Amino acid sequence: MNTYFGEIAALGTAFCWSFGSVFFTISSRAIGHNTVNRLRLLLGFILLSLTHYFITGYLFPHNVTATHWVWFGASGVIGFVIGDTLLLRSFVPIGPRLSMLMMSLVPVFSTLIAWLFLKEILHYTDIIAILTTLLGISIVILARNSKDINRADKTNYGIGLLCGIGGAVGQAVGLLLSKKGLNTGFSPLSGNILRIFVAVVVIYMVDRLDKRPFENNRKFYEEQKSRQYHGRWCSARTVSRGVAFSGGC
Repeated sequence: MNTYFGEIAALGTAFCWSFGSVFFTISSRAIGHNTVNRLRLLLGFILLSLTHYFITGYLFPHNVTATHWVWFGASGVIGFVIGDTLLLRSFVPIGPRLSMLMMSLVPVFSTLIAWLFLKEILHYTDIIAILTTLLGISIVILARNSKDINRADKTNYGIGLLCGIGGAVGQAVGLLLSKKGLNTGFSPLSGNILRIFVAVVVIYMVDRLDKRPFENNRKFYEEQKSRQYHGRWCSARTVSRGVAFSGGC
């Protein structure tokens, strides 16, 4: 069992993400992606702090240095605040299937960023894997039938794809910054608490500074529901008229 612990943990993570992405899509369309991100970060911080307490006896990491704050704080802002906000935003117009497909670009961006800024070696097998991933994603995106799609839907579709790509970039940068913090020998659990703590502080500060109704991402979903309702109403009205006309004859 211990031999395959990493593989089992990875499969468990993928399993949880498959359900989580659906729930995030439903909630983001119902109450807005920014509200969802704020609530989930706050709840995640509480649960992680309780887990940290049961494991270490402390609710919050106590051996934190300025270096840890810099790396994990920057990772939290870029990964949780910016990256996850864009990911949740992409759920609204294009749904969980394509949004999570965009997240498969995280390893691609992580590899390229590590090669450019961390001087890590890029082997030919890495290049083949990157090209294969890009080819597969391109096939799925280009396979979408554009004949029955109006201009507004195309715009929302494009925005969703761009937000998904932005979310993948944010995740990749956040992971690399976390790696720099973990290189100091810091606990991964403690590091994650620092990441999410800084993210919670920043995202609620931004919410306080921005007093505008920031949940306009529901507009597309509401328009879709209105359009579906209008279509069903028109169909029912047409049928009822046909029945009445038949009876009159």
